[in-house]
Amino acid sequence: MQKYWSDVAYSNEHRHVIPELTKKIHVGITAIEQFSEVEKSINCLAEVLATFADADAALNEDIKTHLLSLGYDLTPYDKLPYFKNPFVNRNWELHALLVNNTLTDLQISIKQAKVRFLEEYIKTHPNELEVHAQLATEKKNLLKIAVSIGYAD
Repeated sequence: MQKYWSDVAYSNEHRHVIPELTKKIHVGITAIEQFSEVEKSINCLAEVLATFADADAALNEDIKTHLLSLGYDLTPYDKLPYFKNPFVNRNWELHALLVNNTLTDLQISIKQAKVRFLEEYIKTHPNELEVHAQLATEKKNLLKIAVSIGYAD
């Protein structure tokens, strides 16, 4: 296994097809630390998606501001009911439902995988007390999630 990971690190650092665009693969971290990296990526993705939601929420006002700056009369625009204006609540279902529900699925899957991994890890590393403590914490967290997490609808 060490040779494999050494090969991955070497290939990533020295054989990448586009060296200036290499995404470093951190082969020296533990599998437990890898879960933290995955969780960070999920949180980053959630932030990016929230930025898109905020941009869509501001779109109608941005359009109105732009039209006003060009000298347009907004009376007809403002009289349009919100449900006929494609710039009000733009992509609301995607942001409020699909994104949230997909992130929920991903968070549950990662949390379950982490608990299952720790269970297996302890079988081969029974003397690592900090891992036992981490498993106990993760199991409590998963139990909390099991009774509280749900889909947006």
